Parts: sequence; C-alpha cells; structure tokens
Amino acid sequence: MYVHSKARGCFFHALADPPHTYTTKVRMAKKWETVGEQRKCKKTAEQVNLIVPGRSISKTEIVVEGACDKVNVLEHVQAHVTLAASKRGDVQIFLVSPSGTRSNLVAKRPRDYSRAGFNDWPFMTVSSGSYQMQ
Repeated sequence: MYVHSKARGCFFHALADPPHTYTTKVRMAKKWETVGEQRKCKKTAEQVNLIVPGRSISKTEIVVEGACDKVNVLEHVQAHVTLAASKRGDVQIFLVSPSGTRSNLVAKRPRDYSRAGFNDWPFMTVSSGSYQMQ
C-alpha cells in the first residue's frame, strides 16, 4: 500500500506495511540474535607506482586474507586511493572480489576536468578475500 501526502507544496511518497506485518516484525525482533563486537582490520597494500597510458587498463592485487585473526566476516572494504591524472573525469576504478563481484568505485565523469587526481580518497564496497583493483 502506498501513502501519498502533500505538505507545504511538496509531495511525499512512502510505502506503508500492512498491519499484520508489524506483528511478524515484533515476533522476529524478539528472537533476534546479536552479532559479536565490531572489529576493525587495517591492511596496508604495497605502494604501486604505475604510468597508465590513456584508454588502457592496469590491475593490481590487494590480499586481505589472513590480515586479521579475529575477523570472521567482512561487512565492507574501504580502499584509500592516491593517484594523479591529467583529467580526473576519465579515471574509472573497479574493485573485484574473490567471488568475481565487480564494484564500480569511480565512474567516468565527463565534466570533471580536474588535474588534482585523488589524494587518499576513501572508496568503499562489500565482500572479502583477495581483491583486484582495475
């Protein structure tokens, strides 16, 4: 069921749950099992110095397996990237998980003409294992 309301000249749309789902959600919440305490793991990859000609692809691997003894499941992976580019908008960065999931960290931006590149910019995705940065 959709709920539509108008306030101060703006329309808002929200999806409302039928009343019987509240009972189901309360029942599920009473049986909820909490997870362990959050742990953070930091793996510093070796610095890679590459010159990547325009319209070409460069790949490097970042191994995170075994980096943290007490981490069983990764919720997300954050990569801090520093790079220079003659036109930052032409840069695309993908992170490929061990299972083959390809996450687009940076898409092409045709109107980004900056020459500043990226200086320790954090990009985030989910999954774990050995990653390939493209």
